[in-house]
Amino acid sequence: MLRAYDLVRGAQNAALDAARQGKLSGTVDDAARAIIASGGFGPDYKFFAHRLGHGIGLDGHEHPYLVRGSKNRSAPGNDFLQRARHLHPGEFGIRCEDDMSSLADGPAQILSPSFQSSLEKPFG
Repeated sequence: MLRAYDLVRGAQNAALDAARQGKLSGTVDDAARAIIASGGFGPDYKFFAHRLGHGIGLDGHEHPYLVRGSKNRSAPGNDFLQRARHLHPGEFGIRCEDDMSSLADGPAQILSPSFQSSLEKPFG
């Protein structure tokens, strides 16, 4: 479980780094999914089901979607719900769910006040 948690946190960090101005929203999902697969938990959607995340606003689940093939370009101020996850059906599941915002320069920023720093210290 600790190894899976570390992979999920790595996937979340990869997503933040990939969500830069002008990048396609599908590449954010690709970056997170690649970390999970590189840890031996792949391919594709086997242990990381569903999309990585979606835009947030008045309607909740809205565009742009962070999913393979999405062609929306990230712009400063785009806010997303990002939920990197790793599921072992019948055994365990780990999901780091945080809000993030694209910036004018550099990687996206986590907006959640309680960013999970470790499995042992989920509240910081």
